[in-house]
Amino acid sequence: MATRLFPRIGLGVAGLLLAALAISANVALQKINDDDSETALAFMPWGAAANADTAEDALRARQFAEAERLSIRSLDRTLLNVKALRTLALAREARDPKDSFVGPGMVLAGQLGWRDTPTQFWLMLAGLRAANYPVAMQRADALLRRDQATEEVLAILRQVAADPDALHAIIDTLVTQPNWRQALFQAKATTPAEANGMETIVAALQKTAAPPSRHELWFYLDALMRARDYDRAYRVWQASAHAGVGSPQDPSFAKAAVLAAQTVDQAADQMPFEWNFRTEQAVAPHFGPQGSIQLSGSYERIADFIYQTVHLAPGAHRLTVDVVARKDQLDILQWKLTCLPGRKQILQDPIILPAAGGTQLAYDFVIPPQGCAYQRLGLTLSPPVESGDITMTINKVAITG
Repeated sequence: MATRLFPRIGLGVAGLLLAALAISANVALQKINDDDSETALAFMPWGAAANADTAEDALRARQFAEAERLSIRSLDRTLLNVKALRTLALAREARDPKDSFVGPGMVLAGQLGWRDTPTQFWLMLAGLRAANYPVAMQRADALLRRDQATEEVLAILRQVAADPDALHAIIDTLVTQPNWRQALFQAKATTPAEANGMETIVAALQKTAAPPSRHELWFYLDALMRARDYDRAYRVWQASAHAGVGSPQDPSFAKAAVLAAQTVDQAADQMPFEWNFRTEQAVAPHFGPQGSIQLSGSYERIADFIYQTVHLAPGAHRLTVDVVARKDQLDILQWKLTCLPGRKQILQDPIILPAAGGTQLAYDFVIPPQGCAYQRLGLTLSPPVESGDITMTINKVAITG
């Protein structure tokens, strides 16, 4: 009996031990998921993941010797733990920047873990320090495609674009249309170096087979205008394929008519240096087949019916508006020219002149030498109360002088 009982007891004890180990492992894994590495290590001190997590915590606490010890313990269990390998390399780097293990260790961690954000970020910076820009850009792309540290990485790319070799690597990546390309145009530069770098990137991209789209340029120019960086915005616009000549751009509204007809959401693609207009059906302008603006029906007051930013030199100028309408309805057109950024209005009442097939409104004005390098030309419709239906065509808007 005794000899038969002991094997049963032994199996029972082994079963209890295995059950305890299973429970311990499950608790440890739960604690890892709960980001509680110390408790996880207490339940599963032999586990690679628990040791790696606790090593990382020690690294953050600047306990470099402990981080190294725990990383090595994790790697003793499995050599494929990216976190442990990365933590070991960083702990050694903190203790001795010249440690020969650091570079190869981080490269191996990067090869094993393309999705490990700290590793890829370190390798990107290492590539930049070594002026190995293709490698740095490869790592930056790995981060950006996963939307990791996006703001920081884009800021770095804008700054290093001042280096021609770095710029070449950036452009080589951008022409492949990565999923983060639009984010580069949307991100706001926070330093002069970033602003200059972004302008350099856009200028270089203009010369490629994948130049900035209207949508991308709109994001970029809109941010520049909001930041009141008018000179930079105007330079970028003039270098783009979308710019015309003269002020205002598109005097007969031909381009505006094409845009309104082809674009579902016109507001998202309206550049500051061309005609902008409201897109709600009740207040949107109706463009004629040749590009004129046609008014027909009853209108309430509509501010900023159409407008654009212009760049007029100091001195005397004349704004002329060719209109076909009854003279008693001309008063609904209120043209305004305001200085940017001060918003000083510089248009007076118009001179009404006869013109072939209609009427010409002429506004003489002077751009002051200071505080008015850029201007905003806009039209407000302001019909009097009970004005009745309006029938009018605006054929052309021009500025001379």
